[in-house]
Amino acid sequence: GYGDPLDRDPERVAQDVERRLVTPEWAARVWGVVLTHGGAVDPSSTEEARAQLREERRQAAGCPAPDGTRVRAWEPRTDGVRLSEALFYDRSSEPVVYRCRCGHTLGPAQLPYKAHAAQARFPVQRIGPEVNPHGIGDGRFELREFYCPSCFTLLEIEIARPASPVLDDARLSLVP
Repeated sequence: GYGDPLDRDPERVAQDVERRLVTPEWAARVWGVVLTHGGAVDPSSTEEARAQLREERRQAAGCPAPDGTRVRAWEPRTDGVRLSEALFYDRSSEPVVYRCRCGHTLGPAQLPYKAHAAQARFPVQRIGPEVNPHGIGDGRFELREFYCPSCFTLLEIEIARPASPVLDDARLSLVP
């Protein structure tokens, strides 16, 4: 998919379950979409599940909650040069910075944005059971997830060897 799975329209996820493309369990695990026994989206349970998934991201990245409570929803902000669904390059500030759509400034654009992001590392099997189902060479690769350290929106993922440095996709820098 493209973008943060928690941004996906719950009705579209319900359609995928109805078409048997994913199970109700995976709909909840990946997209945070909770369905009723009849297959309809349960809006309040979905909102709670998505909040819990953001909280799990925060904990996996080892970040403290800003005020001791769970991560909350935010108002979107989309000004600046869009680098991805949630990441912006903001030339309106000095120094030039990377900013999340929630408005949080990640840090100066002289460094790769991933250096400013919250990061969690997982076994690649987190992606799904079809990834290396027999565990051949288990541990040779890891899944890295990068989040906004304020709203815990997923900014990027990468798969790499555990000892490899973080991929520097910011070499496409817009800094003059």
